[in-house]
Amino acid sequence: MVKELEYLSRAASNPVRPYVAIMGGAKISGKIDVIRNLMNAADTFLIGGGMMFTFLKAEGLEIGNSILEADKVELARALMREARTRNVGIILPVDCVVAQRFDNDAQHQTVSVNHIPPGWMGLDIGPETVRLFEKELHKAKTVIRWASSRWIILRTERGRWRGFWLE
Repeated sequence: MVKELEYLSRAASNPVRPYVAIMGGAKISGKIDVIRNLMNAADTFLIGGGMMFTFLKAEGLEIGNSILEADKVELARALMREARTRNVGIILPVDCVVAQRFDNDAQHQTVSVNHIPPGWMGLDIGPETVRLFEKELHKAKTVIRWASSRWIILRTERGRWRGFWLE
């Protein structure tokens, strides 16, 4: 655990660049301070999880019945403006898996985020987004992922990825 905490401290204070922050989880509200703090260090954010739909709504997209923090749409819009001002990239999904309901047996399909059908809900990023995120991660020298209540820290060492869970 000491080694992991030392790496986290280095990653936050003196990261090897490019530095990518992966943000996920259902809600943006629990991650506002994390996003703002990481914006001082990260070069790029990859946004996934349920919170991606609040960001997509902030971009003016229709998101069907996807999870949404309606009271945080303007905040997501402000965070994207701040990122542009700081020259920090925010990469949102370009496609997603949608279903008629949250159920393993529900009909599902992969669609562009520009074409989420009315009444359907987004459940996960799609294959094009996976490729887009992988492309960014392959360039990264420091990666920090925040989703829910734990950190996953990844780094490249001689071309190999290494992960740590902090709980």
